Amino acid sequence: MDKPHSRYIVTKANDLIMAKYDLSLAEQRLIIEVASMVHPKKDEDFKGYDVSVRDYVNLVDSTAKNEYQRMKELAEKLLKKPLFIKNDDGGWTGLNWFSSLRYIPGNGVLRCKFSPDLKPYLLKLNECYTSYQLENVLRLKSKYAVRLYEALKSRTKLRKRMWEVELNELRVMIAIPKSYTWKDIRRQILQVAKKSLKATDIQFEFEPIKRGRRVVAVQFKIHDTHQQALELGQPTDTPAEKLKSAPIDNQAYLIALVPEQYRIKAVKLIQKYKEKGDEYIKRSVKYTNKNAKTNYIGYLVKVLADDLGYDWWREQQKTQKSKLKVVAEEQKRKLENTKMEKQARMKKRFFALSPEDQHEYIEAATTENPEINIFTVIKQIAADMWIEDQN
Repeated sequence: MDKPHSRYIVTKANDLIMAKYDLSLAEQRLIIEVASMVHPKKDEDFKGYDVSVRDYVNLVDSTAKNEYQRMKELAEKLLKKPLFIKNDDGGWTGLNWFSSLRYIPGNGVLRCKFSPDLKPYLLKLNECYTSYQLENVLRLKSKYAVRLYEALKSRTKLRKRMWEVELNELRVMIAIPKSYTWKDIRRQILQVAKKSLKATDIQFEFEPIKRGRRVVAVQFKIHDTHQQALELGQPTDTPAEKLKSAPIDNQAYLIALVPEQYRIKAVKLIQKYKEKGDEYIKRSVKYTNKNAKTNYIGYLVKVLADDLGYDWWREQQKTQKSKLKVVAEEQKRKLENTKMEKQARMKKRFFALSPEDQHEYIEAATTENPEINIFTVIKQIAADMWIEDQN
């Protein structure tokens, strides 16, 4: 029997994390605990995974007094709750979570077998997936907190610290009751989840995005609190000492961004925050270079600790994109003008020919394709003339 451990790793495809479904806290915990027993790299197929009934019987919303009836109600409800995953073509696919749920009273376990349709989302994952420690979810007491944790965690996997989602999309994705106003969502879901996630390895802040006076979207800013080195489908027993001694990509480049007189002291700081990633350190150093007036190292410590450079970096990215767009549009305009000028010169040369020469060129060009448009022929003749002159 597979016995789950709080340090087991849950690995899911991002498409599965962002799927639309409505599950209770007990149902979500069951699915996530079973997922933690799957080895995404080694397993070729799903098998029966045993979970302790004792962990779930008190979470089931039921008036039944005995364990058998409570677990039967849990299974009946869960087998009737599909999930819907978005397809690349804009459509969707409806799936069931489990192919079977078997209660074994003598052992006090529920034997669970995932639906084969979930294989692409839980097995042989090479890209677009998210891993996290099971214990992070076991600490959460709200079904909405679990959904938000997974969604936000998937963004950190993509090295994105911001997530903007339309309010209606968020409602559907995590099954917010239609009767909830923005005030209800903020107070009863987002603020509660924000407090709950402080016990996990990520935290978040949020703010509404309004159109007029109406809230139309929510922007989340995500913070890693305990970045972890996860091995796909394995418990994370990596000691902190190993993590600290692990090599950092482009370390020499990052240190070179620091003014020369501060580099020796900055090395330890860069090592300390290396788990945040090169981009995080790079923007922090550049932001410090721009804004530190005195006590450079002290300022860098604060920037790295609080990610003070994020908003500045985001504005820099927007500005850079705008500049590149302007340059691209200007180049396109110049190319179009140059092309039009060339075409005008070619046509002028063509029509300067005698009628006999014009007819000869057109007849030669239309021999292979008699139905070709005459204006296309003229343009092509002029182009051929120009190319011939260049040679």
